[in-house]
Amino acid sequence: MQYHWRDNSWERGNAQDIGDHLDYLYQKNGGKLTSEIVVRDAARRNSPLHELFDWDDASAANKYRITRVNGILGTLMTSYQGSDVRAFFGFGKRSEGGVIFRPLDRVLKSQKLREEQIQRELRRLDRWKTRTAFLPELQKAHKAIDRALDAAGFLVGA
Repeated sequence: MQYHWRDNSWERGNAQDIGDHLDYLYQKNGGKLTSEIVVRDAARRNSPLHELFDWDDASAANKYRITRVNGILGTLMTSYQGSDVRAFFGFGKRSEGGVIFRPLDRVLKSQKLREEQIQRELRRLDRWKTRTAFLPELQKAHKAIDRALDAAGFLVGA
């Protein structure tokens, strides 16, 4: 199988070597690949996965806490017009000084933030279509999404 990093990925290392190694671990563990298996292997200095991790415990602990904050803010919900929606939305890039979280009401009141969120959701839809392109059962859904976006005035595939 051919491997490569997703566009805009911040991962480093040779994707082919890493993918091949993960496949090896999958085979070696009887068709099972878990996070624990990957971390245990990555802890070995000669593993191709080793450099993908921060092995300094203090630094790694802080990164984990940041990840937890992102998880908490990404899963905290509120009610809006009878639906459960995210209470906070992240804006900005980690590489450019960090993500700034804004509450739903602020996003709804700001035309700029609304537009950024709309574009983000459209990119997510496009990535979902890409991720599921190998499933013929979803092709009708892909086409229905494209028709709905076109009818709403959004550029499909842009």
